[in-house]
Amino acid sequence: EQQEQEMPSSVAAGQQKRDEEQEAVAIKLQAIQRGRMVRKTLAEQQQQQQQQQQGEKDEAAAGAEEQQEQEMPSSVAAGQQKRDEEQEAVAIKLQAIQRGRMVRKTLAEQQQQQQQQQQGEKDEAAAGAEEQQEQEM
Repeated sequence: EQQEQEMPSSVAAGQQKRDEEQEAVAIKLQAIQRGRMVRKTLAEQQQQQQQQQQGEKDEAAAGAEEQQEQEMPSSVAAGQQKRDEEQEAVAIKLQAIQRGRMVRKTLAEQQQQQQQQQQGEKDEAAAGAEEQQEQEM
């Protein structure tokens, strides 16, 4: 009887130990999950702060740029306008050069086609004259 009483108590002790281990594992898993959730929340908050800071920086930069343009001395503005006009003149010149090249290329192709056509007509005329000579013979 004593062994029977000891056995159930040892089984109960083993069961209690497994229950304690399972509870410890469950607590650990819950802690891991809470940590993940906290890290995720913090990451989202940091991202929002960064976006907000970037937006503020962009607004500040746009405001500073606008203020610079307003405060720009007339001589600097005139210099900028002169550079812009020079760039536009250079762009127009380059466009004219390119258009000239395209026109010359097109004309050369047309002349080549005309020469080929004239040569073809001459060859046909020569072939026709040869046939006529052979027929006359």
